[in-house]
Amino acid sequence: MADYTPNSDDKRLSVIVPLADDEKMRPDLSSRIPNDMEIIFASRCPPPTDWKDGKSKWLVCKRSGRAAQMNIAAAAAKGRFLWFVHADTRLPDDAEEKLSRAIAVKPLALHYFDLNFYDGGWRMALNGWGVRLRCALFNNPFGDQAFCVSKEIFKKSGGFPEDAPYGEDHLFVLQAARHGARPSRIGVAVGTSARRYTTHGWGKTTLLYQRLWYKQWRQFRGRSD
Repeated sequence: MADYTPNSDDKRLSVIVPLADDEKMRPDLSSRIPNDMEIIFASRCPPPTDWKDGKSKWLVCKRSGRAAQMNIAAAAAKGRFLWFVHADTRLPDDAEEKLSRAIAVKPLALHYFDLNFYDGGWRMALNGWGVRLRCALFNNPFGDQAFCVSKEIFKKSGGFPEDAPYGEDHLFVLQAARHGARPSRIGVAVGTSARRYTTHGWGKTTLLYQRLWYKQWRQFRGRSD
């Protein structure tokens, strides 16, 4: 895969956007994805009646769960590399350029962005710092960091585990690393919403996520050692 050439005529990069039943495409995300790039929305619901996005595909998934949606979209994708982006993600203007350069240098890696929260104040700024610390210490990004991996490695890794009660993105990253796709930091940040923290409480939600992450990480190591 070392012959990857950014901006080639064929669609080397497919953007996969899983959607919850009540979730819609954010205009900010749409404006930062190049027009010639394959975009696949994966949802359990049909597209809105006023949906007129001619540059993308909308897949209606019969299996429930975000893991299943992303697996179905990945199977349908034509790209050589799969870029998983959440609907509430805000991409910087140079996100595709930075990602293409990173792929050219390390085509076998699992590439990920840093993470900033665009709402939530100083508390969520601390969480963004914590995400970077977790990645630096454990090399373990999560799905809201818009990671990208080759379709070949995605298949070898088994895709996202659809039987996981939570953290399917976390488990996929760990499994992909076992198949040679080591996480690689791109060095530019994407933005995401803090709505879960503001809805359920910052301290409670932060502690819960860290506890679940650590529990899952230990369980994976235990099965793999």
